[in-house]
Amino acid sequence: MVSESLILKEESQASISYFLDLGRKSYENFVIHNKECDIDLAISSYEKALELDPYNAEAHYKLASLLWEKGYIDIETAIIKCSEAIEMEPDSVDARLHLGYFFRASGSLEEAIKQFKEAIKINFKKSAKARIALGVSLIQNSLKSTNSIKEVLTGLGHFSIGLILLPSDINSVNLILKCSKEDLQVARYKFKGKILEGLGLSISAFRTYCDATEKLNKKEVFYELLGDIQKSRQNFVIAADYYRKAINLNPTNKKIYEKILSVLDEELDAREIINYHKVLIEFEPENHKLYYELGQLYLEDKNYFGAIDSFRKALNLQPDNAFYHNCMAYNLVQVDDYDGAINEYQRAISLCPDNTWTAIVCQALGAIYYQAKRNPEAAIMSYQMAINLDPQNAEALIAVAEIHYDKGNLDSAIYCYEKALEIDNNNPQANCNLGFVYWEKNEVDKAISYYQKAISLYKEYDIAYNNLGVAYLDGLSKAKLALKIFELAIKYNPNYALAYYNKARCLEELNKKPAAADYYQMALDINTFTKELNPDEIQKRLDKLFKV
Repeated sequence: MVSESLILKEESQASISYFLDLGRKSYENFVIHNKECDIDLAISSYEKALELDPYNAEAHYKLASLLWEKGYIDIETAIIKCSEAIEMEPDSVDARLHLGYFFRASGSLEEAIKQFKEAIKINFKKSAKARIALGVSLIQNSLKSTNSIKEVLTGLGHFSIGLILLPSDINSVNLILKCSKEDLQVARYKFKGKILEGLGLSISAFRTYCDATEKLNKKEVFYELLGDIQKSRQNFVIAADYYRKAINLNPTNKKIYEKILSVLDEELDAREIINYHKVLIEFEPENHKLYYELGQLYLEDKNYFGAIDSFRKALNLQPDNAFYHNCMAYNLVQVDDYDGAINEYQRAISLCPDNTWTAIVCQALGAIYYQAKRNPEAAIMSYQMAINLDPQNAEALIAVAEIHYDKGNLDSAIYCYEKALEIDNNNPQANCNLGFVYWEKNEVDKAISYYQKAISLYKEYDIAYNNLGVAYLDGLSKAKLALKIFELAIKYNPNYALAYYNKARCLEELNKKPAAADYYQMALDINTFTKELNPDEIQKRLDKLFKV
């Protein structure tokens, strides 16, 4: 009677053989079809084989090879695992070959040559792969050798003998034949499709590629081609779907990621675009432009910390890129890190790739100094630097004028506004602001003329209408005319609390108290959201209307 332990041993051995065989076939499929799912299945198969037999040499060296190929272990770990496999099975040709390959990949050519020679000794007749590997290694090593000619000739000899012996390696020949058959079929469909595309028969080419996806294993090749056709026909949504299918089947094809990014909609597919950029960075971790593009995508998505991290990585690779420093500064402003932003803007300015561009950066720096740091002197210096770099920069002059106005230096403000208008006489903001300064100086006629000029340049300029209305109401006591002007301010900005308040004052002046009360109340309601006015002032006006 067969013992129970013997039955269990046989079952265990059958399971080990099953997983080893599944691992071999899965890896073979990966070599032929280049699908990640196959290499993952091979890894799990060899891991299960090792669970059943921790001393199985084949599982050790093949698992090491697969884990290294996937990037899960480094080359040194792979060498250690292959060395352990040789200790378990010293006469394993494949273990020697794998160890030799790893030594060669690590740059240890002498150690690799030693392993390939051992593999040839173990099985002289079936040494095709070992001889080819030895020949290549000897030729590579000849570049460092003083006896290079002899080593090259020896290497060529081993390589030639390996090619002669290769037909005797049935497994290798079968694998080559399978790969060749698949490649020939792929090439035939691609050739036919490209001919049809060249003749302008894109629909027929499309059908050819669809047929290939049904009959061949390398579907990702034809999904990519189907996407290309749809892209050429401006069917970007459909093209993206085909590229997604290609990516799912082959996530390691960098070119497809670039193609899908070219057809995705930045608003509809923002998160997907970000994810694909991350994948491209994995392919090219030293590409600073990819980090910059990812930072811009995060910025559009209002993920400021993600953007800051991306721009920081871009700057690590290109520390003297003024544009990257400028982007980093802008994002730091969004998270209220004003000191950090100032440092980044100053760095961008010091690099000064272009005077006009740098002048704009100086303006941004000036805005931070004035609005966030409350330092008007530093702000003026920054704006003045912008003007020095770009004498035609009207915006910088307007910014300086506003600071002078806030400080009560009305004549200095007028000087800057007039300088800005010399550069750009058709600037609505400069005309309107200059009108306001003249209003503060009680020069009503000048104020009105500048307000009117601003409106002639921009007919929907609500602020200019409001200011003009105030000039007619309070400066010239023309309430009826002012009323019409305030109505235009409200027309072009229905949420302008100050315009409602001033219209209410107008109506009060014209003794239309109920209407005035309505507009005071509307001003009060809108002001709850806009925070333009002191609500107590509006309420006082409202309460005073009907007092006896």
